[in-house]
Amino acid sequence: MIARIWHGYAAPEKADVYEKTTREETFPTIRERSIPGFQQIQLLRKDLPQIAQTFYKNNKPSIMFFPTNGIQPDRIAAHTEEILKTCPNTACTVKISIDAIGDLHSQMRGVKNTFENCIKTYEALNPLLDKYPNFDLAVNTVFAQANQHCVGEVIDYVRKWRVTTHTLSLARGDLDRKSTRLNSSHRT
Repeated sequence: MIARIWHGYAAPEKADVYEKTTREETFPTIRERSIPGFQQIQLLRKDLPQIAQTFYKNNKPSIMFFPTNGIQPDRIAAHTEEILKTCPNTACTVKISIDAIGDLHSQMRGVKNTFENCIKTYEALNPLLDKYPNFDLAVNTVFAQANQHCVGEVIDYVRKWRVTTHTLSLARGDLDRKSTRLNSSHRT
């Protein structure tokens, strides 16, 4: 899956209006451009811990999953620890997406240094496994034409990590055969 990250910012008191505007006005115009490799835009809200806390308080979930492409290691680690502290009775799993080792992963994701940032994210989150009994780390790998020759290498690499699960998702839809990137019809 190729996802573009919108790095817009708003004051906390305006976050809802900002999100509504970006989702209804900005994102649709970006989607209309049919950018090769583009699948979706994800709005990384600065208030993710507060959203998780509200959900925890109102719903008492037994587990919460947080998939990530790992491109913001420090922010991911800080948000994860805040969620773990304030949601102690819910199992929280962060699932890092790793499709290949090194540059191929970054090419498939369409963002430079993505693989290196995934490693930094793992390294930042790993100590939390000893600190919070309600925390689990996991990895997901998208199996596609571009990485089919090296999925075994990814599995062997991740096997050295302290993760509870490593899932393999099959890419669906048409592949952009001219590049290593997944095109907009892929869903994971």
